[in-house]
Amino acid sequence: MKPILAFLAAILALTPARQQPQFRASADLVDVHVTVRTRDGVMARDLTKDDFDVLVDGKPVDIAVFSTQSQPVSMAFVLDNSGSVGAQFEQVQSAAGDFLNFMVPGDRASVSTLTWDCLPLTRDLRVLNTTLRTPLPLDMGSPIWAAGDRAITSLLEERARRAILLFSDGEDTQKTTFVPGAPIYPAGVKASGALEIVQPCEPATHKALISAKDLRLRAEAEGVMIYTVTVQSATPIGGGGDLNHLSEDSGGERYRLGSYKDLRVAFRRIAEELHLQYLIGFAPTAFDGKRHEIDVRAKRKGVTVRSRRAYVATRK
Repeated sequence: MKPILAFLAAILALTPARQQPQFRASADLVDVHVTVRTRDGVMARDLTKDDFDVLVDGKPVDIAVFSTQSQPVSMAFVLDNSGSVGAQFEQVQSAAGDFLNFMVPGDRASVSTLTWDCLPLTRDLRVLNTTLRTPLPLDMGSPIWAAGDRAITSLLEERARRAILLFSDGEDTQKTTFVPGAPIYPAGVKASGALEIVQPCEPATHKALISAKDLRLRAEAEGVMIYTVTVQSATPIGGGGDLNHLSEDSGGERYRLGSYKDLRVAFRRIAEELHLQYLIGFAPTAFDGKRHEIDVRAKRKGVTVRSRRAYVATRK
């Protein structure tokens, strides 16, 4: 429990006594959540506004908003429960449950698999823990990119910072299982009896064939961060490059683990990072509906900086 207590103490130290307003991109501001780590992987938390430069399409812009205070997080867990995970899925659920220990007031989370919606966004830790301790239904196929797209849709109305934790091998099989507008059921489960058998989950409906590029571009346009986690297996893992692009372009991170035993550490690291990022806001150069590249740099030597790499200039 000591790491959890230390983390919560750090968050409380960063949070003033009265609740701060939540920041979200408005018609005239773009929000960028920035992760800064030292060479040892430790979060660097003592930088100031003057320690950063922000470039849009290669040109410097003024920083209009800067904050080191912890911002609320709305996290969508998308957990692959297809055949490639098999009996290890309980460890995936357990690691997600461990993430909940790091949630703070204002945070919300949801739970889904690739083909099932199991719990909508909630701040009720009791319900979240119960869902993650309940055996969830197997996925029929692996519509990974469609599941990520569905998660983005579920986050659109959230005022807090929006993020997705996607656990999967990246081997998408949507092309072989996709039926427009139809729910996808595990083998042997009939539609008429599905809800009775697999409570608390409901079958998800995928309305369109979604590619990894579609998901990446939508995350970019909506400003949703995606963290991708994979456990290496004896067989080659597909979609690795797609998972890299998803996480890196959105400002999240890509985790390639050697064992399911490493999941807890990875999920805890993600929870810590989300609550200890810098917030930078700037005014768009134009509202032209086009993609604009973002480059956030730290003047301090010996640190690495990670943030979303682009935004789409449209009014919200």
